[in-house]
Amino acid sequence: MSLSSHQIPTSHIEDYCRACWIEESQVPEYSKIVAWVIEWKQVPVLSFEELQNRLASMERFPNNWKFNVQLQMNYQDYVGLHQERMYQFVFLFKDELEEIWIDIEVLLFLCRFHDAPEWVSIFWDILTIVKDTFTTEVQNIHILYERAIVKILSEHILTWDHWIHTENIHPALEWTIEKKELITQLLSYFDKFDALMISLHEVLSWNSEHFMEKLQWYLDFMKEVFNGNYLPLVNEFIDTIPAWSPLQVIFSQEYMLQIQESIQTNQSGNLFSESDVENDFWVPVYWHWKKTVTHIKSIQVGERYISGYESLFHN
Repeated sequence: MSLSSHQIPTSHIEDYCRACWIEESQVPEYSKIVAWVIEWKQVPVLSFEELQNRLASMERFPNNWKFNVQLQMNYQDYVGLHQERMYQFVFLFKDELEEIWIDIEVLLFLCRFHDAPEWVSIFWDILTIVKDTFTTEVQNIHILYERAIVKILSEHILTWDHWIHTENIHPALEWTIEKKELITQLLSYFDKFDALMISLHEVLSWNSEHFMEKLQWYLDFMKEVFNGNYLPLVNEFIDTIPAWSPLQVIFSQEYMLQIQESIQTNQSGNLFSESDVENDFWVPVYWHWKKTVTHIKSIQVGERYISGYESLFHN
């Protein structure tokens, strides 16, 4: 699709805004901004420091967000913290992933910055359940808008080669839009896996009211991955993992059964205590995930810095 405004029906852009749950009275204003960004007439540029601060301050599952009304967390999560957890968890399996020809440099870069487009976009995070409702016309507009956002990020914000060579930043971020490559489908898997672990963490700390449904949604998503219905390249990738590889612990359906059994027997009715740090609650992969998080010495959340341990056990 061309980026010229006369070739993009205004009605499609307006439908895109409505699909993203923008109130009808605001649709004309949002549509104009989307068109300007696509056509490169309005470029919302942040400094790298501003982007980092925004990601550090952005709550995940906020209780005032239209898709998560009244959803409350015992241990508040943040986008920047989520991305650092993903980075550290994937790094734990760095050697094993490299052995089967995964570009670990690009994957780790995306772990830390895959949510960056949300803070440049006027829509912030568009949830998977919302994207699944997009019509073809709406999806086309979404792809054009996301590509423009990625161009802004790669040309004006993430311009250092500290993570990966600068010429790789734009294609790596653009791959995340449609997720047709194995590396971005793996990224999506690790993204959902982290959300699954956070949901389990909340349920085990007696927050079933707000997170049992979330937990079940992520379990269902993983089930569809293993069935080959979601992230099909990941499903094919799983078949190539050697039986002796440590990767088996995170690419096995066994942990889903363990989670189901755990939540039926391990809801204590209390927040976590010091004694729970080493407790796997009969889900070994949850223990691995917790240990990785507790190794994070310092991460910015809002205007303060906390440790990974504090993020999991200090509410």
